[in-house]
Amino acid sequence: MEGERPKKSMTITQEYLSMGFKLMPCGKENHHWWYCAKFQKGSVKDKTWVWDEKPQPTGEHRCGHHKCCKSKKAYCHRVGCVNRKPIDDLSDLKDL
Repeated sequence: MEGERPKKSMTITQEYLSMGFKLMPCGKENHHWWYCAKFQKGSVKDKTWVWDEKPQPTGEHRCGHHKCCKSKKAYCHRVGCVNRKPIDDLSDLKDL
């Protein structure tokens, strides 16, 4: 059929529930759990993480970002970032 529509992909919420997680009391999914289950988790120890020079005014929390995609979440790279890889991609284990 010429005008056939592509199949809709799962939404994050549907995928989150299919992974066996429950929604939080507010009715939303926990992005950290979903991201860590689907992708390789980043951290502030990654070579792409850069600490901001100016700490927060309270001095309690230091901010930073991934220099590759400017994501301010240490565990998460943005969509389209070359460092955002699904967990089934085990190419980083070839050096072990």
